[in-house]
Amino acid sequence: MKKIQFGRFFADTGGQFAIIAAVYTIPLIAAMSIAVDYSRMSTVRSDLQYAVDSATLAAISKASETYKKGGVFDLAWSQEQAKAEAEKWFRANRQSTVDYTVTSSQIDVVRSGTDIKATMTVTASVKTTFVGIVGIADQSFNIYSAATSTLAPYMDVHVLSDNSPSMALGATPADITKLKSLTGCAFACHDLSNSKDNYSVAMANNIPLRLDSTREALTSMIDTMQTVQEQYNQFRVSAYHFGDKIEVQKLTNFIAQTTDLVKAKTDSTKLKLMTVPYNVYNQNMATNYKLQLDQADLVIGTAGTGLTTLDRRQLLMLITDGVNTTYKPAKCLATVTPWGQCQSTIDPTWCSALKARGVQIAVLNTTYYPIGDQWYNDWIKPFQDQIAVKLSQCASPGLFAEVQPHQGIAEAMQAIFIKSLPKPRLTN
Repeated sequence: MKKIQFGRFFADTGGQFAIIAAVYTIPLIAAMSIAVDYSRMSTVRSDLQYAVDSATLAAISKASETYKKGGVFDLAWSQEQAKAEAEKWFRANRQSTVDYTVTSSQIDVVRSGTDIKATMTVTASVKTTFVGIVGIADQSFNIYSAATSTLAPYMDVHVLSDNSPSMALGATPADITKLKSLTGCAFACHDLSNSKDNYSVAMANNIPLRLDSTREALTSMIDTMQTVQEQYNQFRVSAYHFGDKIEVQKLTNFIAQTTDLVKAKTDSTKLKLMTVPYNVYNQNMATNYKLQLDQADLVIGTAGTGLTTLDRRQLLMLITDGVNTTYKPAKCLATVTPWGQCQSTIDPTWCSALKARGVQIAVLNTTYYPIGDQWYNDWIKPFQDQIAVKLSQCASPGLFAEVQPHQGIAEAMQAIFIKSLPKPRLTN
């Protein structure tokens, strides 16, 4: 058997290893070069996308000259100035440390009605550092961004506040407990036949009611309107409730439509609880959403574009606990009582006529607290979990909130109102 001589093999200096190493080193270097240059190009892409997005958004933001001069009656708005502002923001936000060249950029800012749209396309070239070794030239690519903003529209805000006896529930569980300990009832109904009715007891003992929380939220929202309005007489506000007395239920105005928001805030104190002539009058059937919404539809009419003071957008804000109670309606979404009373959720189709006219509907649901008595267990509890569901279906997309009266009702009402206003947004 022939002996293998490993020593001679490793001592061979004929160059086989050098050739093999060279063969494998070339693709390895190429792969590493591509990886390094790809990373550099990714950095530039990310940097430019940020700069381009910032430029389109900044050009139409509320702080921009484009937006400020885009008001309905401001003829000073200039497309060329708007494009120059976008270019300025683009240059200010280019932050990459990688060497690259912007070979072309195209900016356009156009206004159509109340909408302003900014678009920007940038072509850039990155000089390859290593890839050129293997014959790959400098790399070019395009970055695109589009953003849209809607100018502050003229808007009518109509508040419809439930003031039926159920809104006389204590504002907090503790208030309910205190009221029940003093009167035996969780509701502070305003019974005109009794000088010491539950409502008087609540007032005398400083027990806040759900309606008090609603009134405070309305006042707070009017403050917000004063803060966010961007042009003279931008907002016009009016407010209604379900009626002064249970015997005559109808859409009742307590803040006359006005652009004087200071006066509107003062008039918000006129929101009062519906009176009843005596205890359990007509089984306290005092919440007829269909009646109120049908009458609101006649008052509000068709929504406009918001371009002028005479062609305003329309927003209806409904504040309620969400329990409809009427006598033998044509359709009841719950079980009708033996005495003909329908207690149910709202029927979302009752909101359809307003929506068909382009009216936005915002709904603030003040949670109906479980009271725990036999009446509640028999007639409200079976559909309690559907109250918010049906109210949200009545509301326009994104304009529904449920809140407990003592926990942020003012903040929730402000938030819904703010959501109803247009905002700058990236569209591509």
